Amino acid sequence: MFFGLLLLCIATVVGGLYAARWASDRILRADAEAIATQWTELLMQQFRNPAAAKGTDRGLHVEMISSQLLAAFQAAAKDADAAAAPKPAEDASDPGAFHRGKFVSQIFRYVIFGKDGAIFAKSGRFDDVHALDISDQSAGGGAFDRAAALGELTVLPLPEQIQRVFVPYRTGRAIPYIVAVDVDQYAAMTLLSGVMNLVMAFTGVFMAGGLAIPVFVAWRRTREILRAEDRLKFLALHDSLTGLPNRVQLREHLVRSMGRAERHGCLMAVLYLDLDRFKIVNDSFGHATGDALLVEVAGRLEASVRDTDLVGRLGGDEFVVVAEEIESPDCAAQLADRIRDAIAVPHHVNGHDLAVSTSIGIAIGPDDGRDADAFLKNADLALARAKVDGRNRFRFFEEDMDAALQERRRIEQELQQAVRLDQLEVHYQPQFDLSDGHVSGYEALLRWQHPRLGSVPPGLFIPIAEDSGLISEIGEWVLRTATAYAATWPEDTRLAVNLSPAQFKHQDLVDLLERVLEETGFPAERLDLEITEGLLLQQTDEVIDTLKRLDALGISIAMDDFGTGYSSLSYLTRLPVRKIKIDRSFIASLGDNSETNAIVNTIVGLGQSLNVTITAEGVETPSQLRFLRDCGCDEVQGFLAGRPAPRILDAAAEGGAGASVILDVA
Repeated sequence: MFFGLLLLCIATVVGGLYAARWASDRILRADAEAIATQWTELLMQQFRNPAAAKGTDRGLHVEMISSQLLAAFQAAAKDADAAAAPKPAEDASDPGAFHRGKFVSQIFRYVIFGKDGAIFAKSGRFDDVHALDISDQSAGGGAFDRAAALGELTVLPLPEQIQRVFVPYRTGRAIPYIVAVDVDQYAAMTLLSGVMNLVMAFTGVFMAGGLAIPVFVAWRRTREILRAEDRLKFLALHDSLTGLPNRVQLREHLVRSMGRAERHGCLMAVLYLDLDRFKIVNDSFGHATGDALLVEVAGRLEASVRDTDLVGRLGGDEFVVVAEEIESPDCAAQLADRIRDAIAVPHHVNGHDLAVSTSIGIAIGPDDGRDADAFLKNADLALARAKVDGRNRFRFFEEDMDAALQERRRIEQELQQAVRLDQLEVHYQPQFDLSDGHVSGYEALLRWQHPRLGSVPPGLFIPIAEDSGLISEIGEWVLRTATAYAATWPEDTRLAVNLSPAQFKHQDLVDLLERVLEETGFPAERLDLEITEGLLLQQTDEVIDTLKRLDALGISIAMDDFGTGYSSLSYLTRLPVRKIKIDRSFIASLGDNSETNAIVNTIVGLGQSLNVTITAEGVETPSQLRFLRDCGCDEVQGFLAGRPAPRILDAAAEGGAGASVILDVA
């Protein structure tokens, strides 16, 4: 299209030039013919008998013409610059004087011929005999013949902007004389050329403007098409959100990397990772914030690897790092730790500070995969093991991982059956008040006695229940079962029930609890709901509003596993927390580790300042119990005080020795 417009414009300009030249020639020719005709008429009026002038020097006698015409002849006979000389005086009595003065200065020279070619008179400028040879076609012989024989007025262009016009002079039907007039059209041609140039300039500007618009449109459209093609090529190999290589490019790169590793006999690693509980971010803050977080993570991944490593995104929150030419698997482990540390730093996204962790599966090549697909699958299996083992860690691929993954899927299916077949149980672990050693309450703990596997640890099946969505159904069952049983306890005994963050997403907890408490008759003032610090990651207005509504019912909110997750002092002021439970990881090293001692003392002091009850979990030794009592801790629970049991009498029996220990310590 562009070249077509360009050719059209060139053709238009060239055609315009030719048309202007043709029009200019026509105008000059017509002007020369008019001037020569008028000059001939004027001239022949003065020559009463041209034959009488034959043979004279200049072809004119003074007595034959008027003084005005003689002056005009003399002016016309001068050199080429005579056109600029002053015009002859005009005779006011002669009506044609003014008209003659306009064209007489253009008469450069003339000759009066007889019909046979004889010269009767000529101006002084015809000194060149060759120029008067009318037998020479180049000197006008052919034009003279046409004028003499046919009576045609003919024009012969000469150099230096001169037009030679052969004018037949008629007397009746006869043509006794032919007047050859050389008209100097330098001034007319200069003026006409200037006008034509001006017109062509305006035409060129107009054409350029007319061409510029479609050319610009065509250029922009072509550029947009090229950019769209480049974008399509980019998207074919890159992720549209992060700009990282996508699955297609990642697989191609992995195939080449495996080939180089085999040829050079070196190791390579594939790190398959995703963000732990990323769905919570999307559900709590929206997909726009989730996408912004993924972009931040992609940037940190690229900053954590070497220039020779490739970072790609498979989709969702799944990323892959291909590290070539590593010295040993330890290098892959170090890279995994570097990535975990980089991602663990809180992300400031859309006005939110989000702290996330990542789980990583590692496959080492070329042994861990026959081809690229098998390599990625094995790294994914290692990732699944990292999640099963508690998240926020990495695991190397092992041959039995596929069987372990199949086992996890089987457990998920059997857990669904366990819910339907009532294979789940609630056990109760006592909590002791350190002020006097009495049982202040019990924590409801979920247990699963599997017919094939035996007792399944909660740390194994609870994450499966959360991932599969069963946790909402199981959680409601635990609430209903525990509150119904606790309604039979003494009036001063409290019940603590754990809530999963998933229950805040899939259930209206306030309505559920109101309905359950009404059905079971258990007082809301005796119920503690334990939330994990992971819930604070999704601290939206909706979550805060739910917790405040629960608090308004009289239900106490307890912060479980305090100090291990995303806790912040600001949360304790914004959320209606009435109890803080110190995580068992701090209690395990209590007394032997000065840093742990300082942390526990700080948490206890914080609780006293905020008038919040402090409960220590996992108390198993008398020294731990003694330290906690000395620092002012309010409550304890653990195997030392009592083990979980299906009935509170059994739990009390289990904790009988513990109670005596507490009294002994006191």
